Formats: sequence, C-alpha cells, structure tokens
Amino acid sequence: MNLILNTMPEKANLQPIPYRNNIIEYGRYMATASGCIDCHTRHEKGKFVGEFYAGGTEFNLSDGLIIRSSNLTPHETGIGTWTKEQFVARFKAYADSVYTPHMVQTGDFQSIMPWTMYAYGKV
Repeated sequence: MNLILNTMPEKANLQPIPYRNNIIEYGRYMATASGCIDCHTRHEKGKFVGEFYAGGTEFNLSDGLIIRSSNLTPHETGIGTWTKEQFVARFKAYADSVYTPHMVQTGDFQSIMPWTMYAYGKV
C-alpha cells in the first residue's frame, strides 16, 4: 500500500461524505466513488475526450463484437428523462433474490456493466 500511495500522481484529497439530502454533492460523490467516468467517458491515449459521462467508450469482446458504454448525461440522448426511481430500479433489478446470472453465448446481448456489484448499495 505504501508503494501505491507514494507513486500516485497527486496526494489524496480526502473529503467527508456529503449529506444525502444534498443530492448534487451526494450524486457527485457516488459517481466518483463508483468510478462511472472511467467507462462512461471516451478516452484516447489515457486522456478523457468529449463530454464527461457521454458514453461511447468501446469495448472489444473476444467474439469480435464491439459494445459501447451508455450516455449518462442529463440530455434526451442520455438518461435525462429518467426519474431517480427509474435509475435506482435499473440497479436494484440485479439485487432481487430471484435474479440468477446466466452464461452469455457468443452473439447474445452483452454488457460489461458490473450490475450486481452496484445492486446492493444504499440510496
């Protein structure tokens, strides 16, 4: 851990967790802690390009299929028409005790989003 902490490009800027009723700051905290920007913002040569959270990052799967990350911006092309309840329900669908992950066959719909990893978080 010492090696990691001492080779980071900048010192950690630790902040307290915002209050949940401050929805803007709490949302920023959740998106940052979850690392959403890493997949949902395009990048080239290690630098983000384009609008943050606009999606479009390409993932090349082993069967030659390319999938792209979704647009999470508040525009019509993103999730701007979603309610908070719809957004949370998308994740919570994978926390249901009857959900069983299945093997995805070549050519089937693919997702690399770790839904089950985020399904049990508190909102």
